Amino acid sequence: MSFIQSLVTHTGIVMAADHSSTLLSTDGKIHLKVSDTKEKLYITPNNIGISGGHQAFIKSIPIERYINNFLYSFDSEKLKTPKEVANSLLVFIRNIDPDADIIFHVAGYELADIPKPQLYEVVTRENLNNLVNKQEYIPSMAYACANNFPEIIFPFVANRLNDFSMQEAIEFTVLVIDVTRKIMELSGTGGGISKDIDVLAIYPNRHKWVNKMELHI
Repeated sequence: MSFIQSLVTHTGIVMAADHSSTLLSTDGKIHLKVSDTKEKLYITPNNIGISGGHQAFIKSIPIERYINNFLYSFDSEKLKTPKEVANSLLVFIRNIDPDADIIFHVAGYELADIPKPQLYEVVTRENLNNLVNKQEYIPSMAYACANNFPEIIFPFVANRLNDFSMQEAIEFTVLVIDVTRKIMELSGTGGGISKDIDVLAIYPNRHKWVNKMELHI
């Protein structure tokens, strides 16, 4: 299981992802954790974020390998906008396996006289690339998680999203992921979400890792 969440505010974009990789029990009720160290959140050279969840392997190879290959061959001159990156990523993954069941968030800014924040949700199996936020709907939010508990949380703050600072957006994102993780543990559905998460803040001309998993001993 994975949890990725992205939130567009008036002043920036927040993306977050956990590190868990799980197997589903034969009865489909319990998430069995096999790793807490998977990388799911990335940044391109031109400040466009990519996060991915759901299927962890394609042809027995971790998704991280394919995303790193995509980034290695990344052409910043051709892929300048979140839409172009999202379309290119969708084609890239489907060329490897059209049945891969992965949900990606691709977020950043289309740079113009007035930078336009854009958040795309890419669903590889369905060959879909949807713009989550229309310009008249800022802020906006998207998440991918096998548990539907976040849908219960969102309405409580819906009327406050328009006023969120970047710090509040970060705190809210971390809260949703952490509470969902604890609910899953206490409800007996397993440890499907890691305690440690990556959090990325994106602005029109820069990005900042708020939290980033580092190699260690």
